[in-house]
Amino acid sequence: MRRLREQRKIGLRELARRIDADPNTLSRLETGKRRMSVEWLTKLSGALEIPVSELLDDVKFEGQVVVMARACCDDWRETCWFPTEERYTVQVPPDSRHQDRERFAIEGCCPAMNLRYPEGSLIICVPIEKIDSGLMIGKRYLIESWRKKKRRKECELTIKKLTADDEGMLWFVTESSHPAYQKSIPFTDKGDIAIKPVAQVVASMQLE
Repeated sequence: MRRLREQRKIGLRELARRIDADPNTLSRLETGKRRMSVEWLTKLSGALEIPVSELLDDVKFEGQVVVMARACCDDWRETCWFPTEERYTVQVPPDSRHQDRERFAIEGCCPAMNLRYPEGSLIICVPIEKIDSGLMIGKRYLIESWRKKKRRKECELTIKKLTADDEGMLWFVTESSHPAYQKSIPFTDKGDIAIKPVAQVVASMQLE
């Protein structure tokens, strides 16, 4: 945000005047000490005359991540991801392992992963294409599943752990205490539901 503001030669006080805000509040937003909400993004994009998406791109590597979706089993939708205007940013701890990689976050609210991620968890992910090592046994992945329903496609997002059985076959397994969510999915599943790992989980945190 600061970079975009300075590129346009707009001082902090001037920006605050344009959106009727306290300069100290804007300073905290720029340094990640205050949560960036959709309301703030909308105001700032108007004052800076840039799309909200450009503001979101600017904060990815500065201790904040964009919350882009919700992982919730059996919550089938036409799209897995939040619309741009519903995405928001949160402050996360630094992670030296992935400081140069794109990260994003997913809200966790699924009983199929409650042993690992209680409801209210924020799950930090790195896109699969940004992970040099590829898929690894023992790691957890954000799985995008698609099915056809009444001539339309629907998707859901879940988190599953990649494991291997004694014969070397790969499985995506749930980590749940709920009896309805104990079924594992073979990595090579070609059934009615198409599955695709889209990101590796690298951290999680609990929101208050």
